[in-house]
Order: sequence, then C-alpha cells, then structure tokens
Amino acid sequence: MPRVIFTGGPGAGKTTLLAEMASLGYATVAESARAVIAERLAAGLAPRPAPAEFAREILRRDIEKHHAAAGSSGWTFFDRGVVESISGLQAHEPLARPELTARLAAYRCHQPVFILPPWAAIYTTDAERDQTFDDAREVHARIARWYADCGYMLHEVPRLSPGHRATHVLRRLGLMRTRPATPADAGPIAQIIASFQPTLTLDPDGAGAQEFFASVSEDAERAYLASPRYAFFVTEHQGEVVGFIGMRDGTHVFHLFVTARHQRRGLAGELWRHARAHSLRAGALEGFTVNSSLNAVPVYERLGFVPAGTVVHAHGIAFLPMRSGSAR
Repeated sequence: MPRVIFTGGPGAGKTTLLAEMASLGYATVAESARAVIAERLAAGLAPRPAPAEFAREILRRDIEKHHAAAGSSGWTFFDRGVVESISGLQAHEPLARPELTARLAAYRCHQPVFILPPWAAIYTTDAERDQTFDDAREVHARIARWYADCGYMLHEVPRLSPGHRATHVLRRLGLMRTRPATPADAGPIAQIIASFQPTLTLDPDGAGAQEFFASVSEDAERAYLASPRYAFFVTEHQGEVVGFIGMRDGTHVFHLFVTARHQRRGLAGELWRHARAHSLRAGALEGFTVNSSLNAVPVYERLGFVPAGTVVHAHGIAFLPMRSGSAR
C-alpha cells in the first residue's frame, strides 16, 4: 500500500503532523536519525557516530521500515524514508549513476512527497535536534533539490496547526472530500447528531427533548435532504461521513456538525465556506443566521457570527441566536 513521505528541515513540524495522522488511525513510521541519536545519548555516547557510519545506520533502519510497511493494509506515513537516507550515504560513499538509479527504483514512495517549510515560530532545539535554524533552512534546501533530482514531485504543506495540516494532506491525497449530500446520507447525519446528544440537551439524559429528537431523526433528515428548501454538504474521510452542514432557505445554518475525532482540523470552517459560497452563487445575500448550541458558540464566533439575541430555552435544548455578514 502507499508509503507517503513527510520531509523538510529539522523542527518544521513533521513529528507533530505524523502524530495527527496516527490519531486518525493511519500507520506511521518515525524518523530513524532521532532514534539513533537518542539511543547513543542514553548509552553515554556522542550524539552521532562518524558521518559515514551514521548514514549507513540510518539507511539500514529505513530499509527495514520500508519493507515492514509492505504488510500494512492501508496508507503509511513516514517521517523521512529510504530515498532520503540514500542521499545521506551518497555524500560519503557515492554510487555510480546506474547503481544509484536502481537503488532508488527499489524503494519508490508515493507522489507527491510532502515537504514542510522552515518555520521560525515553532523551531526549537532539544537533545536530538542541535542544529540552528539557519542549519534547518540549509537542510530543507538540500532535501528539496535531492527529491527533485530523483524525479519526485514536492508539495509544500502550509504553515498551519497540526490538525489543519493533516486535513490539507488528506485532501491532497484524495482521502478526504466535501460533496453535496443525498438522502442516502440521512443515516450517518442522524447518527453524528445523536453522538452529541448529552451536550445538546438541557438534561444529559435527554428528558424533555422528545420534539428535538424527532426533528433530527433519520426520517426527518431524509425529508430535509429531499426538500428544495435545504442544501446539505458532507465531508467524507475514506468514504465515511465525518462532518456536514445544512442550509435552510439559503441563509440559515440549520446544521453544522463534525465528529469528535475530526474536530480542530478545520473541517467546520471548510464546510461553512463551501455552503456560504453555494448560497451566494444561488443569489442569497450576506446576513446568515444560526441558532447555536451553547458549546458551539466559540466555533461560530471564529466563523464571523455574533450574538443576535439572548439564550433561548425550548423543547429541552438551549441555543443562542447568532447572525453573520462576515466573509470568513
């Protein structure tokens, strides 16, 4: 299955991005160089052996990891990898071009290679990372040249939060997409809403919210999806609905939910921008409204909404009317 590479200079956020991918259930492979340095420090040795020895050990480990990933049934994300470790050894024990080409061909990885740019705001040193930021920029430039020389297409990952970076990668790989919803999505939509029930109803057990439950049942959602008054969009991750937005009459945000596992990854904002653009193309004017559950108010504020009244208690739930003319 596909082996995807995250690369770049040290301290660019590869480790935290790899952790985000792991939290989403993907197989991940850590960088070998940091492991070698950590092991040597623990043994009371200098951080790095002689350069050629260091490069050989990194390559040996990366080849083992490359082969081990062949047993994975899904996508595997690497912090660097064999193609890059070949570069490290090539500087000390250069191979003739035909032999180098053959070795690179034996360890092909998925394209594009995701490269994280140097980022001074997050750069720090630690026990295994002793380079300066200028060193990191030089490493970045050298790595970019190497992958280009090896025929790989590079895709720069924007300087965003780890969660937003993960979403960016998944969309670039086609593993996440947003599309118009259909009545067949009624089941997943109702299930996602039900998963938030304890935070939506005044009574955590749902007492007194029967009318609300009926309004978000699978049958009710199917009716909304079939009605011309509503426009729904869903975000899928590997075919599973993980978020959705529903607009009523073009200007009212009727639903906006993202599963707990996929929150803080930019999906709510992307769904809102998608739905807003659709409404504007259909002739709606700025001035959107929403009845926000109380725990979602900060989310809507980040999307440009402001309170348009006081908190309302009705049918076992509480909500705050909000409005927006913002283009966020």
